[in-house]
Amino acid sequence: MRTVTATAASRGFKDVLDAVDSGESYTITRGGNPIAQVIPFPKHKLSALVAALEDEPPDGEWADLTEDVHNELNTASWEDPWAEH
Repeated sequence: MRTVTATAASRGFKDVLDAVDSGESYTITRGGNPIAQVIPFPKHKLSALVAALEDEPPDGEWADLTEDVHNELNTASWEDPWAEH
């Protein structure tokens, strides 16, 4: 993790963001004291999610619940709250 003063970070903000986009992290200091960290935002990939869920059994209760909600939405009579009566 790099350390940079608030003044230097302000003057070179584009460079800081470019480095963070490449995976670098920064501690920003003011008066020699750390005041902030700038870190890369986690990049999640669908393949990582699929791999993490591969060993999880399917949730039958969830499927039943979503089917119930779907059926309710398709059979309920809805009144338009903006319709003139």
